[in-house]
Amino acid sequence: MKKFVVIPLVVIGFLTGVYLLLNLYLNDNSSQDDHVKVEVYKIEDGYAYKILIDDKMFIQQEYVPSVKGSHHFCTEDDAKKTANLVKNRILLNRRPSITGDDLQKLGVSVTCLVDKK
Repeated sequence: MKKFVVIPLVVIGFLTGVYLLLNLYLNDNSSQDDHVKVEVYKIEDGYAYKILIDDKMFIQQEYVPSVKGSHHFCTEDDAKKTANLVKNRILLNRRPSITGDDLQKLGVSVTCLVDKK
C-alpha cells in the first residue's frame, strides 16, 4: 500500500522540479531578451532594421548583408527575419554576422534586388 503513495509523490515532486526549472530558465531568458530589441523600418525603396541593446543603437543595417552591392531588404518580413536571427546570435553570445547561406535558410527574397537593376 505504501508503494501506491510513494510513487505518485515522487512523480509529483519530479514534475514540480521540472516546472520550476523551466519557469526559472524562461523568465531569465525573457529578461535578457528584453534588453535586446529589434526595430524594422521603411526606407526609400525597401526596409532596414536596427538592433538596440539597452535602448542604445548597436547595429543599423540598411542593406542586405552578404549580397553584392547596396540593396535594401525587399519586404518588412525579410528584414524582420534577418534582424531576429542577429538578435538570437547576440543573446547566445555569437557573432551576429549573416552569410548568404543564412539568408537562403531564412527564405529572404533577393529577386526584387535583381528586378531593381
